[in-house]
Amino acid sequence: RKRAERAAAWCRRCLDRLDDHWHGVGPAGDRYLSPEHAYAADLDLFGRGSLFQLLCGARTAVGEDALAAWLLAPPPPDETRVRQAAVEELRSQLDLREELAVLPGDLERKLDPQRLRAWATAPVRLTGRALPTAAVVLAAAAVATLIGWQWHDWGFYPFLGVIALEGVLISTIGGPLRRLARELDAAAARLDLLGEVLGVIESRRFETAALTALHGVLLRDGVVPSLEIRRLGRLVGWFETILRNQFVAPLAFVLLMHVHVPFAIERWRGRVGRRVPDWLDAVGRFEALASLAGYAYEHPDYPYAELAETGPVFDARGLGHPLLPAARRVANDVRLDAAQRLLLVSGSNMSGKSTLLRAVGVGAVLGLAGGPVCAEALRLSPLAVGAAMRSADSLQDGRSTFYAHLQRLRTVM
Repeated sequence: RKRAERAAAWCRRCLDRLDDHWHGVGPAGDRYLSPEHAYAADLDLFGRGSLFQLLCGARTAVGEDALAAWLLAPPPPDETRVRQAAVEELRSQLDLREELAVLPGDLERKLDPQRLRAWATAPVRLTGRALPTAAVVLAAAAVATLIGWQWHDWGFYPFLGVIALEGVLISTIGGPLRRLARELDAAAARLDLLGEVLGVIESRRFETAALTALHGVLLRDGVVPSLEIRRLGRLVGWFETILRNQFVAPLAFVLLMHVHVPFAIERWRGRVGRRVPDWLDAVGRFEALASLAGYAYEHPDYPYAELAETGPVFDARGLGHPLLPAARRVANDVRLDAAQRLLLVSGSNMSGKSTLLRAVGVGAVLGLAGGPVCAEALRLSPLAVGAAMRSADSLQDGRSTFYAHLQRLRTVM
């Protein structure tokens, strides 16, 4: 029932986007907004009602990071073409996007990809066979002496002696245990959702170069990432239970789970930890492509940008602003090239001058990112986008409006 409710909610969000009622729903990407960036703030890339909020369908932080990075920095032309082909392949796969959308998971608690990468690839600290072997022997001795005490009149002291030895053994790895607990708190949250997303990607077969490459990265050398992530998630769950569940703690102490589970986590890290950055990158890239594909599916009349081999050129026909409702959107033809390098736009207040400028900027950003553009046609060469429309003064920094404009223009240049 919960899965069906999530599916219904996702369909409602899709319909709301088609009806232009999507503002304020979904991740806004405020954390990616930097006042120093050459165009992000001016073109409404992030924030409530932004391009990012319109596009983003990612379930994980790595997917959001990848989509934001694509909007913030245009790639080489060949990469744009590769993305366009992958987006086109995913465009019609509505069931795949629904499968990702209905995965269980708390969207407010995002996995921290940077910390997980750092933790997974750090040197293994708990190594060797001596401590695990001693833990097995002492745990067996503890169970045997406990049975002897309860049913064979061995007395309490043999069991107490084994427990004392177990306390000594645990104290020898007390430092690494505390360090591991801190690192897992920061790095290993939301592993369940990551494993589910990996499972969806692994189960599919693709044709375009970008998607087959992603699939190959995930299933390299016969290692199945979703199974490995779920295995790590179970170990992390056991570790948290041992440390924080007062009812389980006595039994865990007797069985020396404080040794077995940390060593198992470290063995996992030594075996597959170096692959985690590739898995995260693949998930992020796939979710960014799926977000653009969802946008393409909902706007079937939007074309992909045609990339010109020589430039500079920006030639748009019927260009509109994608954040405006279709009923209020005014389309324009705009051409800039070597012959016409400057376009001076003048007119009365509230006549749409800034909207036209922003439509040009957003069209270039979205076209170069590999997504469809709000236009009848767009042909452009590799371009650097810059804007200076929202430069703000600062009383605290002693920066006047004039000086703020100069700083932004210097950034653009």
